[in-house]
Order: sequence, then C-alpha cells, then structure tokens
Amino acid sequence: NMKCMANVVPTAQYNAGFQYLILAQRHMKLLSIFLTLFVLLHTIRADKEYVIDMDLPPVERYAEIAKDHREQIRKVFETAKNMVSRNIWRIVADTFRIVTVKKYKEYAEEFAGIGQLTDLSAIDVYVLNCFYEMSAMCTSIVARDKNNKLILARNFDFGFDPVIRKMYTNVVYKRQVKEIVRCGNIAGYVGALTCMRLKAFALAMNGRVRNQFKEFILKLGEGNIPTAWMLREVVLNAESYEAVVRMVVGRRTVSASFVVIAGIKEDEGTVITRDKDRPVDTKKLS
Repeated sequence: NMKCMANVVPTAQYNAGFQYLILAQRHMKLLSIFLTLFVLLHTIRADKEYVIDMDLPPVERYAEIAKDHREQIRKVFETAKNMVSRNIWRIVADTFRIVTVKKYKEYAEEFAGIGQLTDLSAIDVYVLNCFYEMSAMCTSIVARDKNNKLILARNFDFGFDPVIRKMYTNVVYKRQVKEIVRCGNIAGYVGALTCMRLKAFALAMNGRVRNQFKEFILKLGEGNIPTAWMLREVVLNAESYEAVVRMVVGRRTVSASFVVIAGIKEDEGTVITRDKDRPVDTKKLS
C-alpha cells in the first residue's frame, strides 16, 4: 500500500500464495490479470503512516506504533508463546542477554521500548521478531511491464491471520528530518521485510527454509545476523541498486532466504537465493 514514486512501482501486499518467479516481458499480460485480481480481493491496507526517526534514542523510535497496536502485539505474543517450549525459551533468553544485548545493542533497546508500552519484556519482543526468520512463507516477484517499468510485488501469508492483517503498517525511516526509505511491515517488528528507496531501488525478503530455534540460536552465536536486521542496515545505507545487491551478497545471516531486488532501469531485477552463510544462486531479469 505504498505510493508509486519514480520508476520503481512499490510493493503490494497480498494474502494468498503463489510461486516464486522471475518473469520476462512476454508473461506480463497474464501476470497483470493475476495481480489485478489479488489487488482487488486480497490487498492488506494500512490506514496510517508512521515515521521512524533514527535520530531518536532506540528505545523511543517505535513508541507510536507500539501504543496504537498494543493489544494486537500482545495477542500475537500469547499465540507465539504457546508454540515454544520452556527450555527453548530459556535458551533464547540467554542468547538475547549474551549475544543480542552486547552485539546488537540498538535492536535490544528498540525491543525494550516496544516492551515498555505493551507490557512485555524485551526478550518477549525479541522472540516475536525471530518468528519470521524461522518460517518459510511469503513470496515475491520482480517483473517488467510493456513500458519497461519494473514491478516488485509480494504476498504476506506467514500466519496469525486475521490478527496480522490489522498489524500491517507503512513506515518511513528518516534521519535529520530527511526521508531515507519506506517499508511495509508488521507492528512490533523492527527488521526490514519490504522496502523502497525513492528513485533507487525496492527490496523484499522471503523465508526459504523453515528454521528451528536451535539452528537460529547457533548461527546467532557464531556471529551471523538475522536477515531482516541485515536488510534494514542495507536499505538505510545503500543508495543504489548495485549497492544493495553487493551488500546483500556479502553478509552472513541466521536464516536461508530469497531476497528480491528491483532498481529503476529496465534490466535491474535480481533474485538472490541465500543459504545461511552465503548466496547459493543469483538470477537476473533478462
């Protein structure tokens, strides 16, 4: 539900799955019909746009979102809590204190700020932020229309529906009052799932292989970064399509994923298939 700017057609959010594809121009007529149906029937809309001011202390950045979505965040937490054993919960808590607080202090403080306004602990919010990394859901595509403009589109089907539908938010990250990037996200989530930098690029991340908590924690302990945190750093710092592709390829993450990237030129479309430690395949829009 982001507004169209420049030559990047922004991400649309859908609530039904379809296969991951890179589509050449000859497929666009069928794709247009298909996507139009999903836009009409299944689009998740956000009624309000939130500003995340990166110049604020981390504990304050997500205050407005946390206040507006307090009950939904707590409801999703209660559901998630029943899916994790006490033993795993203790391991996650230990990892949060040992790894996240020390190495990713900024994120830990953001979790604490969200927790203060939702009556959850920073560890609780951290666990919620880990759930997407451990799922293998959602799909994105990059395509080119008959006018050689690029389209990046995705669905949003990783569970907890219909609660999640009410938690979809449009956020604008800013520094020194200047807009950096726009993202479509879930309230309480601090990573980057779908983002667009005006006149530069659009990007979406999808889970590739369902991960176990133990694998997630092991990789975090080895120094790998959660994929959505890595992508947030990428979109906040990269200023071009080429820079995004280079930065995504060069990082080690805790989960396998598909990262779908669109630029503003007709040949700037890439799907990077990632394992936890490295990319295993890269496909370009031809």
